[in-house]
Amino acid sequence: MMSPQPIHSDKHRGSALHMLSPAIAAVMVVMGLLQGDPVTLLLGVGLSLFVWFTRHARYEIFQDRLVIHYGQPRQKVLQLTEIKDVHLVQFGMGRHFLLIRGNRGQRIVLRPADPERFLERLDDARRGLAE
Repeated sequence: MMSPQPIHSDKHRGSALHMLSPAIAAVMVVMGLLQGDPVTLLLGVGLSLFVWFTRHARYEIFQDRLVIHYGQPRQKVLQLTEIKDVHLVQFGMGRHFLLIRGNRGQRIVLRPADPERFLERLDDARRGLAE
């Protein structure tokens, strides 16, 4: 049964690159418009679309699934039963992320704002589903 309200929600923890890429795309679009250069304009629009459809914005844990929200309307739904294991990985200078391995070999990297709490809530939901 699909629950209507998330058990836990967290925002994606950004980095300098995450803030820089939309700015570069915007500059490219403006430069392409001002200079009348269709190549620069198309590259800027392409980069904007790439960022919009590939960057995580928010994560939600429900009783039976994990939903990863990208730019609207894109989202990825991963059933908790499809998750093989989840690891909290430290990546230099105290940065943490979650590595999720699925039953079919897929790997997903999440960077929630509070990875420890997110992992705890995800583990709770997975245990609750197994009971």
